[in-house]
This record gives sequence, C-alpha cells and structure tokens, in this order.
Amino acid sequence: ERQVREQLKKRVPNATIDTIDLSADATGFVYTVNYHSGATTGTIKLDAATGNTLEKTVNYASVNR
Repeated sequence: ERQVREQLKKRVPNATIDTIDLSADATGFVYTVNYHSGATTGTIKLDAATGNTLEKTVNYASVNR
C-alpha cells in the first residue's frame, strides 16, 4: 500500500487518498485508488505487480462564469 501511495504522488502530487482497495481480476491483482485534489476527484487502477496504470478517471469541478 505504501508503494501505491508513492505511485499516486508521482501522478497527482497534491492528491489526498480517500480509499485504496485491492481486488483480483482475470489478469491478476489490481489496486483501485479514489482520491481528491482540490475540487477534482479521480479514480486510478494500478496493476499490483507492475505499478502500471490500467485505467484512470478524473472528474473536474464545474466552474460557473
């Protein structure tokens, strides 16, 4: 889990981790990390063996102008 936190810090330096879940799928183990950074939230899935990003979703806050 420490390595997952380090990987997320490299990808999103100002992120605060909300949850980290480890699950298994057909290809192996996957960490799913939910995080926020300011008004932005996101989810990233990392391969537990390699640390590679498998999927990433970012939700940006809407700005009223």
